[in-house]
Order: sequence, then C-alpha cells, then structure tokens
Amino acid sequence: MKVLVAVDKGPESQMALRYACHLLQDFDVHVAALYVKPDLAEMTPETTYAPFYSKEALEKTIETETLRVGQQIRSVCNELTSAVGVCEPILAVGDPSDEILHAADQANAMEFIGSGPKPSVRMIG
Repeated sequence: MKVLVAVDKGPESQMALRYACHLLQDFDVHVAALYVKPDLAEMTPETTYAPFYSKEALEKTIETETLRVGQQIRSVCNELTSAVGVCEPILAVGDPSDEILHAADQANAMEFIGSGPKPSVRMIG
C-alpha cells in the first residue's frame, strides 16, 4: 500500500506525517511525503502578498523555505523509517491542490491531509 502525506511549512503537516507513520507501523506500507513548491512562473502580485519583495528576493525566500521543509521531511522520515517500511520525500512544483491530487492519482495512494487539529484520510482511485 502507498500512502501520500501532503506536507507544507506548518507543524500540522509534520504531525500528519508522524501520525500516518505511527498509524501504519504494523503494515507493509510505502509513505510518500509530498511538498509542493510554489511555481514562480505562475506567481503574480495578485496571487501573492509580498509587497516589499523583488522577484529575486521572493525566489530566494521560496528556495530557502523549500530547503527547510525538505530537511524537516527527511528528518521525520529518518526518525520514522523503523515504524514503516519506506518514507520517501517528494518535491513537486505548482498549485498544491492540483499536484497533491495528481501525485495521489499517479500512485493510486491513500492520502493523509494535515491541516487543522485532526488530519483527515481519504482513498484516491
């Protein structure tokens, strides 16, 4: 079975990743932790609140955040690899809702969503 956990910069998504790994520790499962980086080509002043950022500064900020989130995901995956068979970080670029659904559909994966106080679970496919 493959489980997709969508993660972002917030602590709720990191908790969803931990929750998924602990919940599935007795099963033969592949956990994929997906982070969706914003697509700079699609960003406009209307879609982003960054009035004091130049395009270069915004790019640098997004790259820094992406590296930080990637390190957090790898840290959680390394910590929880003994709980599940595989915990794999994945990076996509684009609109988060589209990329999450696309990745879940491609992998025929169960999906954990980590926003709010309680993660939700749904089967895709």
